[in-house]
Amino acid sequence: MRAAARDAAPAVLGFAMVRAVGVAVLLYCGHRRGDPALERLATIWDAERYGNIAVNGYDCGLPVLATSPQAGNACSNLAFFPLYPALIRLVHALTSLPVPHAALLISWLASLTAAWGIFAVAAWRYGKHTGVLAAVLWGALPHAVVESMAYPEALFTALAAWSLYAALTQRWIWAGVLCALAGLTRPSAVALVVAIDGAAAVALVRIRRRPARQPAKAGWRPCLGALIAPLGWLGSSHGWVPGSATGTVTSSSRDCGVPDSTGGSPQSASWAGSSFIPRPCRSPGWSWRSCCAPP
Repeated sequence: MRAAARDAAPAVLGFAMVRAVGVAVLLYCGHRRGDPALERLATIWDAERYGNIAVNGYDCGLPVLATSPQAGNACSNLAFFPLYPALIRLVHALTSLPVPHAALLISWLASLTAAWGIFAVAAWRYGKHTGVLAAVLWGALPHAVVESMAYPEALFTALAAWSLYAALTQRWIWAGVLCALAGLTRPSAVALVVAIDGAAAVALVRIRRRPARQPAKAGWRPCLGALIAPLGWLGSSHGWVPGSATGTVTSSSRDCGVPDSTGGSPQSASWAGSSFIPRPCRSPGWSWRSCCAPP
């Protein structure tokens, strides 16, 4: 463990330095405008919704959409997956930190863990220098600002990276458990489920073809890991656990001005540059804060 941490130290430190520069720029810009940028990192857009879920829980059902176009659409928090707000609630209870600060703490620690995981995956296949470069580049992407915000992207990336590393190193139970946790964090975990289950299937075929090298009974581990992997995503996306990624709920949230910060879309750079400029909701006559107010 110490040797692994020593190997990963340059990657994690390099990532931390890049993100520290980014956060320092945001703090400076906020100071120039008289706007506390640190608070905005913890409460802007989806971050406020996650904090509300941690404090007040999920809505009991979908809101009734208003018939008048002037009234706008009601928003539901059912589109948000449950692991991140659950961790916020836990850290808040254990440390007595304010909810926004607890959310930021989780995100920042998860981003460091994710950088380590990215290094581990890249270094396993291409060497340590490539691993360091991959981790640092992840922190320098145009939309990497979300890695320093109270958003679940850093937590999801950490779980995804370590799940892939577990699969690469044949730790199938860990791969499945981490993949399931990622499925409780972001709907994009469906891609991770495909990767883990596909790798488990390949491993099972190899075991069957080479029984002399690997006993047939060893096949239960990849099978079990493959069965565990989709449970978190299935539970979240089909309503077995709080939070739903059904098309109706997700579309409702996006209509309320929730930005899509999960991918490297062409809009990511412009969104990152304007992330601390208040935006109105798309429908006239109401504000984003009124939309996100707890029920």
